[in-house]
Amino acid sequence: CGGPVIETGQDEKRDVSDYEVKIIHHRHVFKGCRCTLCGKEFHEPVPKKLTAEHGYGPAIQAMALALINLGFVSVKRSRELIIGLMGNKIKPSEGYVFKLTRRAARKLKQFVNDVKDACVRQKILYWDDTVIFINTKRGCMRFYGNEGLAFYTAHEKKDAAGIEADGILARLTSFTSLMHDHVKYNYRKEFLFKNLECIAHLERELQKLYNDSGHKWALMLKKLIGEMVGKRKRIKAAGGSEFDREETDRFEKKLREYVDEGIKAYETDGNRYYHNDEKNAIAKLEEYKENYFGWIYDFELPTTNNVSERSLRMTKSKQKISGQFGDVKNAEDFAAVRTYIETCRRNGKEPYDALYRLMDDDPYTVEELLTSA
Repeated sequence: CGGPVIETGQDEKRDVSDYEVKIIHHRHVFKGCRCTLCGKEFHEPVPKKLTAEHGYGPAIQAMALALINLGFVSVKRSRELIIGLMGNKIKPSEGYVFKLTRRAARKLKQFVNDVKDACVRQKILYWDDTVIFINTKRGCMRFYGNEGLAFYTAHEKKDAAGIEADGILARLTSFTSLMHDHVKYNYRKEFLFKNLECIAHLERELQKLYNDSGHKWALMLKKLIGEMVGKRKRIKAAGGSEFDREETDRFEKKLREYVDEGIKAYETDGNRYYHNDEKNAIAKLEEYKENYFGWIYDFELPTTNNVSERSLRMTKSKQKISGQFGDVKNAEDFAAVRTYIETCRRNGKEPYDALYRLMDDDPYTVEELLTSA
């Protein structure tokens, strides 16, 4: 109203958080010396990481690695962001920023090998691969791991030779159950592990088959699978660990009924463009029943390969944002850094902190991560 006012003591408060960058210069001095006998002059040994007259510390290196390997920012743009954040006082070259991922990968050789060895010892292991582009050609990024481990590899081709070079599947024992998306290579007779098929892929396949053909058996089977997954979740949430015999008998009866209906529909409604899809779906359900539905009988087994799919999703983001890999070595370096970042993240460690420790020559070890998780 415009009248006189007095303070009440009931103040409103608003906080604003911000940051400022403080540039820190460390000068390392290596004393110059002269031999009193021969007169030769020399200086104290300089560590490898200080061979350049002027370098950048682990914080700058970790920032650049985070931009490239977490944000998937291009090398050029990463350099520009660093210069901007540092108030134009630190200006690494594009070449320096580009080489950081390779330098990090070299530091990670032991870590990567240890993750690989740890994967071989897991009871449940997920794996999948996806297409990446390497110098305009189709290459492959592959993932092996679970909720606590992430092991990535890169290859020029998506083929059996790459799988063999990874050196994982041949080392797995009967102790391990391997979840995948119906890769027939995994069923080689010399392999000892148990194969698990992703039920989510089967559900999508059944839905597409119903959309194309109108055959109700496919839709009914998809609904049956969804019901069983839901029931299993509720039983586990209540502390249970298995279906009762009546439930499993009902599932097996319904499964057989729907597959028989599918066979009948396939035989009576042939010569359609979806004919082979229906034939293949029925054949897989017959041949790989135990691999698709092991989770019905063992609640410790997973139902889907979502762990692998989520783990590989970032490759698509990287290619959309920063483009293809220049060569297979660049892809391999990226895979090594992602192995480190993702394994650290899955064990509760912040990616930037993990990268700082790496570039400070004190990376997390696999043993440290798995022990502290």
